[in-house]
Amino acid sequence: MKIEKTTIVFVISIALLTVMAGTAMAMPATVNIADNPIINPLDGTTVTTHTVTVSDIDYGNLGNPQTRYISVITDDPNLQVKITGNDVDTGWTSTTRAGGTYTASGGSDYTFTLYVKGSASADGSHVTVSDNEGTSYDPDASADCASATRPVNIPEFATIALPLAATIGLFIYFDSRRKREEE
Repeated sequence: MKIEKTTIVFVISIALLTVMAGTAMAMPATVNIADNPIINPLDGTTVTTHTVTVSDIDYGNLGNPQTRYISVITDDPNLQVKITGNDVDTGWTSTTRAGGTYTASGGSDYTFTLYVKGSASADGSHVTVSDNEGTSYDPDASADCASATRPVNIPEFATIALPLAATIGLFIYFDSRRKREEE
């Protein structure tokens, strides 16, 4: 009988430790880049904009309000990006991480704008946006760090040609209908 009680106490102790460890671990923040993939003509001049949202910030363990750091980097020197919003403007960068701080409070989600431009050789490269608690980039989970990576692609022929063909077709249809009505 003594062994059974010891086993039960042991199992309950392990269960309590597991539950306590689970509540002590922070749920990491979430970074979402709305477009997947990011589409840009990669002609060297066209700048496209994309929405980035930071949510699920850990206020319980890290305080409210808190200073957070959002940053952006690419894996290709021919792809340039920047982040703006919430008093952050990283300036244009490519393979060197650039970021800025903002103050998060009250359980809100924070929206930023990601700007992307590049040359054709950057087709298929990636953009990574990261966010963490603190005043500089820190990939440590204890800093409530999160990131999102998206590929950047040149739009496919059909993406451009089909809407163009549909527009021309509508123009021809309405033009011929107008001419029939005039007769």
